[in-house]
Amino acid sequence: MVQDKRFAIRKPVCVDVIVNHELDYTGLWKTKNLSLNGAFVEMPGEDLSLQAEVEAILAFMDRDRLERHHVTARVVRTGPDGVALMFRDYGNHTYTALARLLYAE
Repeated sequence: MVQDKRFAIRKPVCVDVIVNHELDYTGLWKTKNLSLNGAFVEMPGEDLSLQAEVEAILAFMDRDRLERHHVTARVVRTGPDGVALMFRDYGNHTYTALARLLYAE
């Protein structure tokens, strides 16, 4: 039995995300799933190594406005279908927006 190491419930949520890694790797992608602690991004991962530090800019509607949320993240898994990111640092505004997106009824 494989133990899941996630600390928050993830949901199949598709939002736009820009992933910046150093100055030479940037792209606009989509999330496959999202949680308060991370995201799985449908993107090629061959140029990203495990434990690489990236900036993820999530763009989604919150209270009828398009908002962009900058989040520091670490690459925790790569595969042919995408890259798993674990969020590191973000503020209360981003936390609240993510919680509204993930737990809205």
